[in-house]
Amino acid sequence: TQEQADRDTVPQQEGCTQKVQRINATTMKVAFSCKGGQGQPPSSGEGTVSMQGPTAYTGQFKIKTENEGKPEQIDMAQSGKWLSDNCGAIKPVPMGR
Repeated sequence: TQEQADRDTVPQQEGCTQKVQRINATTMKVAFSCKGGQGQPPSSGEGTVSMQGPTAYTGQFKIKTENEGKPEQIDMAQSGKWLSDNCGAIKPVPMGR
């Protein structure tokens, strides 16, 4: 939603905490930690989200987690773009405050 785009937050899963720090007009640094549970191991990570204009973003993250009880690091790149202001029956992802 436009409200979500205007806030300095990113979607947050239940059981997780996050810290968002604005670096400049287009980039935020994000750090998070998740307790895990319900078959999911604990995880933590940090990275950056950069706006590519008003309708797109890119992100780079390093995530620490476990796989079958062994430590694992995931390097993740993501991107997204605005498709429409009407997503039909799909509801927006809840945003942490």
